[in-house]
Amino acid sequence: MAKTCLFCGNKAFGYYSLCRECNEKKNNGEIEKCECGAWKETNKACPECGKGAPVIVKDQPVDITIENTCIICGAESLGYHFCKSCYRKFSKKEMYLKITNCSKVELIKNEYVGTQKCADGHIVKSKSENLIDDYLYRKGIPHVYEKTLPIDENNKFHPDFCLENYLGPNQDVYIEHWGLENGSIAYNQQEENKLKIYRELGITLICTYEEDINDIEGNLSRKLNKKFIKPNQINWLK
Repeated sequence: MAKTCLFCGNKAFGYYSLCRECNEKKNNGEIEKCECGAWKETNKACPECGKGAPVIVKDQPVDITIENTCIICGAESLGYHFCKSCYRKFSKKEMYLKITNCSKVELIKNEYVGTQKCADGHIVKSKSENLIDDYLYRKGIPHVYEKTLPIDENNKFHPDFCLENYLGPNQDVYIEHWGLENGSIAYNQQEENKLKIYRELGITLICTYEEDINDIEGNLSRKLNKKFIKPNQINWLK
């Protein structure tokens, strides 16, 4: 007697427990095997035991003290930090999470894969970076987006913009846009760590903030005026 698919009941594929179509769904993460042994849709409760129903928490911090809960959306995660859906969505992104009371997690920002196309063709990660890039392009200022800045053998930075030879031969100027000011403890700590290293290395750095974007022509014209830039120092730090 031919084997039947354990999910849909159609003829199973070869020696597999699933048919060809359901096996493809399994590989795509659309269906999965429940703890009870039955097959179910990934983001739905198991029809046999009732487990696995997602608990979606919108516009609220997620309580990560709940066992088997995704720290992003609150859905069932089977002991992992992320459910399958959030893992597929965010695995190649850089996220910033705000954690309070060692248990509440709030997703501060996740748009850290380049999605903004600038006038010069650069792909950047935020609207603010887009406006800065377009300003540099309009003013004819040569710039490189996220050029690698080696720190030591094991570490490197990618400042938002590098203005190569801006103050003269081999005198590069870097721009860091602090777009998540006071966004989270982790982000603020990362900012402090980077600034400390910039100081130690004597990097000429220009700091910009979200408030600068409101008058980008005036603010960047002032901050990028070579008369006002102090070489080998952090400029315009709040």
